[in-house]
Amino acid sequence: MNRVTCFGCGGTLQNSYPDAPFYVPKPIDSDAPQLCRRCYRLRHYGDVQPAALTAESYHDMIDGLLEKEALMVLVVDVFDLAGSFVPMIRRLLLEKDVVVLANKCDLIPKSVPLRKMAHKVMRQLHAEGIKPSDVIPVSAIKKVQIDLAIDTLFERAKGRDVYVLGATNVGKSTLINAFIAASSGKAERPLSVHGSRGTTQGFIALPFGAATLYDTPGLYPTNHMAECLTETSYALLQAKKEIKPLSYQLTEGQTLFLGGLCRLDHLAGQAGSWIVYVAPTVPIHRRKTHDAEAFYTRHLGGLLHPPTPEETSFDLKRHRFNLDPRVKTDLVIPGLGFVTVRGVSKLDVYTPRNVAPTLREALI
Repeated sequence: MNRVTCFGCGGTLQNSYPDAPFYVPKPIDSDAPQLCRRCYRLRHYGDVQPAALTAESYHDMIDGLLEKEALMVLVVDVFDLAGSFVPMIRRLLLEKDVVVLANKCDLIPKSVPLRKMAHKVMRQLHAEGIKPSDVIPVSAIKKVQIDLAIDTLFERAKGRDVYVLGATNVGKSTLINAFIAASSGKAERPLSVHGSRGTTQGFIALPFGAATLYDTPGLYPTNHMAECLTETSYALLQAKKEIKPLSYQLTEGQTLFLGGLCRLDHLAGQAGSWIVYVAPTVPIHRRKTHDAEAFYTRHLGGLLHPPTPEETSFDLKRHRFNLDPRVKTDLVIPGLGFVTVRGVSKLDVYTPRNVAPTLREALI
């Protein structure tokens, strides 16, 4: 029997093992599009079931693209750039023709011009060793620059196949659905999309002029908040609309908590400016540093959420940074957001043990 794939996630359909991935309860029809049970329940009931794709399988898929003469399209989450880079993908892109679509630009304050955003993303990509021909800020949800992205891909592809790559939850499938809707004039949504892990499970082929465009699965980087939270808690970290920055003036000896997932201690410097960019569902609390440890222990999972009380077993690891107080610097926490700091010369950052914060030139 010919291999038939789910048109929602790309997995190979089977109707023999109900507890195995990509099961369908009825005969498989190679002439009609079908959804596996997981995608059907996701689409019609919002029921999220665990993904089946393993890191080993993903590695094999990416290795299979090394010899392809194709245009590679890297989709990144402009709000979570640090959480958009998967080492396996970076290796693939080193010698490929690459276009980058910086998705979710609607989350960044409207005061930031798209051209400036593209320039900042390009600089960050170069720091990661990725040198694309184009960086285009887009929004799959708000349909920002979708036509420009389509025209650019056609122009750069020159009849070659196109592979859309990126980490989980950067919006690859949502973006492709926006391409299809823009091209057809209809609100079509053939690909399964959801703010959960691993919705796409295999390559999904779609017509692209005389060539083929492939949606591909994604993995989370290991250095990411998604690795230490449940689906419910991680959903609270995902912004749905433009982020409204929250400004704080902290003096030495003061601490800022971002939910129960990050603690920031002002150790040295002037009364620094701290501008926080996180989802509005993440509560922020300011305390005296000498009381911070007791406050965290007392309120973790309650006032300091996420996480929930059921997932508070992880501890926070300290990271110390020395900064130039004259320069605006972004402190980035992958999967959570970022804090723009100025006037601070030394600070401690506490994050879950497997999530390492990084510094970058201020995005905004």
